[in-house]
Amino acid sequence: MPLTRREILTKLPFGKRTVKLTVTGEMIRPALKNGVSDVGNATGRFPKVSDLTLTEDLMRPVGQRVDNITIAGEPLDPAATYTLATSDYIAGGGDGYTVLEAETALLSAHDGKLMANDVMAYIAALKTVAPKVEGRIGLRI
Repeated sequence: MPLTRREILTKLPFGKRTVKLTVTGEMIRPALKNGVSDVGNATGRFPKVSDLTLTEDLMRPVGQRVDNITIAGEPLDPAATYTLATSDYIAGGGDGYTVLEAETALLSAHDGKLMANDVMAYIAALKTVAPKVEGRIGLRI
């Protein structure tokens, strides 16, 4: 079944731009905690991650749900520096991601492309998309 531009634009309709930031491991944990803080209400802040895994325990109080964070298969190092790609909205503190607001931009919103265009170019390069469950976020309920 062909995936159309219209379907991608339906999922990414807001004209957000892709940015790339330098962040520390110490910043990643609170960002992820924010991302899962309102999971019961299906808000837009839930993190969509790549090359990162975490476990979330919904029985714990908000702010204590996230553990077992790995990046590229290694435990999160609070002192390490990582590269993070996200939207200009999130990088600007949107959806409560204020921990990311003042970080060093390797690719700013001014230089970044529209996220929808980046997704379309990625899919066009792949030619075929075969989604699968990768287990990046483990939920304990």
